Amino acid sequence: MSTLADLDDAFADAARRKPVAALPHPWLANGTFTVTFPCGTHKTIRLHTQQLGAMAGRRIFSLLIGPDNTTDYEGIGELTPAGPWAWKRWKGKKPDEYLQLLWLLLKGEKIEGHEVAASKTCLRCNRPLTDPTSIRDNLGPECRRKEAGKK
Repeated sequence: MSTLADLDDAFADAARRKPVAALPHPWLANGTFTVTFPCGTHKTIRLHTQQLGAMAGRRIFSLLIGPDNTTDYEGIGELTPAGPWAWKRWKGKKPDEYLQLLWLLLKGEKIEGHEVAASKTCLRCNRPLTDPTSIRDNLGPECRRKEAGKK
């Protein structure tokens, strides 16, 4: 149960947050984006605004690195006024390439064989979708199998 003091703390935290207009590139909404490559593979990158800690108020890019598309993300860089900036650990490596490619696609550049799609949620179970086929069909792989079994 929340107390009045808890609500005061929550309000104080909210008051310290930067307004959206003060964030870099406010035209780009936080979300999850899946980039499809010409070979048919794909990578999923999430953009979110950090709420707590030393990075509070910064917009962070994270790469999906595991099977759980809600928690298996690793931070790879941040969105600065100059554009995406990969952290030192990732500079010149594949995550940096994915980040730069995503940025170009989000700005509207056409790169042959590459596509970007904003993630959606499954119409059946409401889980986030990150696979290009699932995003296109609005149905995750498990729910697709269940729906096929009904027919």
